[in-house]
Amino acid sequence: SQQRLFTKVVTDAALFDGAYSESRAGVIGIADTIAIPADGGYKVTGKKTWGTLSLVANIHTFNACITDADGSLPDDPTEREAREVMFCCPADAPGVRVDKTWDALGMRATGTETLVFEDVFVPAQDLVSPSFRSGLFQTLEWQTLSFASVYLGLARRAFRETTEILKHKRLGMISGAADVALKDMQRVQNGLGEMQVLIETAGSLIENTAQRLIDKDRIPEDPQARLGFLEIPKVVATENAIKVVDIAMRLIGGGSFRRGHILERLYRDARSGPFHPLTTDQTLELLGQLSLA
Repeated sequence: SQQRLFTKVVTDAALFDGAYSESRAGVIGIADTIAIPADGGYKVTGKKTWGTLSLVANIHTFNACITDADGSLPDDPTEREAREVMFCCPADAPGVRVDKTWDALGMRATGTETLVFEDVFVPAQDLVSPSFRSGLFQTLEWQTLSFASVYLGLARRAFRETTEILKHKRLGMISGAADVALKDMQRVQNGLGEMQVLIETAGSLIENTAQRLIDKDRIPEDPQARLGFLEIPKVVATENAIKVVDIAMRLIGGGSFRRGHILERLYRDARSGPFHPLTTDQTLELLGQLSLA
């Protein structure tokens, strides 16, 4: 399957998406999307609510639970989890459609639309992994430092924009003063210092973790412990990005609250960070569980 599908990336510039989340419980929920056995494959029906890149993808990848012949699934969650597999299908397969539902606070350019399957026939050869849930921790690893770096970049942009504005912004005449340059105010200087500390903390942790990966230095062998370790930089970077933009907006003032201001956009985008899987809360829970094991 890998050779057959990935060759399309080279020869046809094919683009894959990954639609694994549903509205009930996100990526941690066992799929409600079902795959009913059919002659030569499966008939798939379901809805994926976080279909990033679905508008432009050539091939959709997704998880679904294989049912009995009559379309039923076991009630026991362990048995149902054992039925959850990973499929792929062409974006233009009959019964596949993209509903344009993406109207979000931030990340507006990602095109994270809703991917709908209505009685879609998927050949048996496009069942690309017989186990989805057990490999979930390994397949999530790619995004830990990647997402962390994105939000580190967001925080650095906020700091750069804020610094440039504050270098030149003056309040003019106010009560008790003929003119006030914001750069001379102690609270402004302290705020910029705090932003730098938050940014450098995240940047140093990302760099340190990446180097430890390269050197294979004290990296947990257990898949869940390894993922928990690699998620820590993402938690720090995303949470610190929110704090950095909050400080920036307070320093600049109400003008940054208006639609179209660079900090208004960064404020919205920063709020997306904690929701990428594993979410901040899921990571903290996993780390706590591992500590108590």
